[in-house]
Amino acid sequence: MTAGENIDYTLPLLETKDTVAKALDLIEEFHVVQYAVVEGKNYKGLVSEGMLLNIVDSDVKLDKIAFEYADVFVHSSDHFFEVLKVADLHKLKVVPILDDQGDFLGVFNLAEAAPVFAKICSTEFEGGIIIVAVHEKQYSLADICRIAESNNIKVLSAYAARNTQREGGLIITVKLNRNDLSTIIKSLERYSYE
Repeated sequence: MTAGENIDYTLPLLETKDTVAKALDLIEEFHVVQYAVVEGKNYKGLVSEGMLLNIVDSDVKLDKIAFEYADVFVHSSDHFFEVLKVADLHKLKVVPILDDQGDFLGVFNLAEAAPVFAKICSTEFEGGIIIVAVHEKQYSLADICRIAESNNIKVLSAYAARNTQREGGLIITVKLNRNDLSTIIKSLERYSYE
């Protein structure tokens, strides 16, 4: 699942020749707080609602203001996780997407992220979810998969997050292809998983 597969094509282009007023209209119409600005195919940066509201003359062209995040973007071939990483790192609500030649293709709008998360988490498949707490030095997805498969259960997806309650701990969320999880829970407990 790449960034290029998740471009929000509903957002019209905002160009440097457009005015602050037009930018604010688009931000309001499409319910976003940030908007990408381009000049031709070149990504110039983002404008935010807060930034634009501080400009007294709404007839000012966007090429007269300083853009934010001009060097923050992902490439269309980047995995969706890179989009999330960039969004989180820079606290963005939209992430600009460029092709391999550096041309602007569009943005990923985090407000539209739910369907992408659903695919990644395998929600379309029937099955149950287990949550496993483990120290990061003891974590092995291969072991969890082996234990699941020894119980004739398939791992459909898994992800890890820091356990803020325990130093060096991880919380592993695993989507499985079965609803009855009693056998795998017993097996995991035998191998000292919590």
